[in-house]
Amino acid sequence: SCTITFPVQTFSNTATGKQIDYICRKVKRGPITMDDYVAVRPGQKKSNSIDITNTGAITTTGGGGHGIYANDNAGATGSISIANNAAINVGNTANTAGSRAIYVIKRGTGDATITGSGNLTVLGGLNTTRAYGIIVSAENNNVLIDYSGNISASGFGAGGIRVDSTGGNVRVDYSG
Repeated sequence: SCTITFPVQTFSNTATGKQIDYICRKVKRGPITMDDYVAVRPGQKKSNSIDITNTGAITTTGGGGHGIYANDNAGATGSISIANNAAINVGNTANTAGSRAIYVIKRGTGDATITGSGNLTVLGGLNTTRAYGIIVSAENNNVLIDYSGNISASGFGAGGIRVDSTGGNVRVDYSG
C-alpha cells in the first residue's frame, strides 16, 4: 500500500462527514504486444538504464515491502540511478520477511547510483531479517551512495546502509 501525505483531493463520506484517506491510484501494465520486444542481431548490443526520481512520501506496511526497488536482471547493460528526496517508511514490527526502504540489485554492466535527502524509516521486529534503509547488491559494478537523509532501521539484522559487491568500486558518502 502507499499513502499520500499531502491532500491531492479531499474526499469525505457525505453520511458521516468524516474525511476518507486517499490511498494512491493503482496502475497495471497492459498485455505485452510485439511492439514491446526489441530485436537484437548477432554482434549487436542494446543498453537501457533505470532512472528513478522520487519526490513524494512512500509508505508500505506489509512484510517484505520495499519503498523503491530496482532490479535490472542478470546480464543487463545500463545503469541504475535513484534520487530520493522524500520520506520512505516501510515494514512493521510483526514483519519477519524484512523490508528495505531503497533496494537495488545490479547485475551485468553499468553502475548503480543512489542519491537523496529523504528520511528513511524501516520497522522490524525481533524475528525480522534484512531490515535496511539502503541495500545494494552488485556484481562487478561501481556503486556510489551519496545520501544525507536520516536513516532509522529496527529489528533483528537491521542496518542503515549495506553494499554487497563482488567487484567494482564502492563509495558511500553519508551525512544524515
